Amino acid sequence: PIPSTIGQLTALTFLVLTDNTLDGPIPSTIGQLTELNHLQLDYNQLSGPIPSTIGQITGLTALALALNSLTSYIPSEIGQLTNLKNLSLQGNPLCLPVPAEVDALAQYTYACTQGTCVETGPAGTAYIDFGILLPCQTLSPTADHVPPPPSPPPPSP
Repeated sequence: PIPSTIGQLTALTFLVLTDNTLDGPIPSTIGQLTELNHLQLDYNQLSGPIPSTIGQITGLTALALALNSLTSYIPSEIGQLTNLKNLSLQGNPLCLPVPAEVDALAQYTYACTQGTCVETGPAGTAYIDFGILLPCQTLSPTADHVPPPPSPPPPSP
């Protein structure tokens, strides 16, 4: 597991822990690494939701969380990462909808076909790979994920 004491490395600017067979959740203290500009935790066995505190690392230009077992919704706080140029989330059983705050990160468009989302955009904008996203029907809202959209109102008589 990634120890919660990782948040004490506040001067860290570059962290690559790719393919280290790390498991367990990403600790919420990761959000204390406010000097970080590159965070790569892909190709591990990390599980649970992406912590919303990741949105506190506003200098991030690259966030790679691909090919883990991260679940739940994509936290809207990722939308606070306005310097982000590369966001890689594919290979995780994450859920739709993509929060509007994340959708607004860059001038790009994405299309979903059978749950696989692909984006395109002009040069210099963020590259975002969502991978396969499906609606989550059995999750209850927590602080670490976007709640499901409200039920539609009943039809008018």
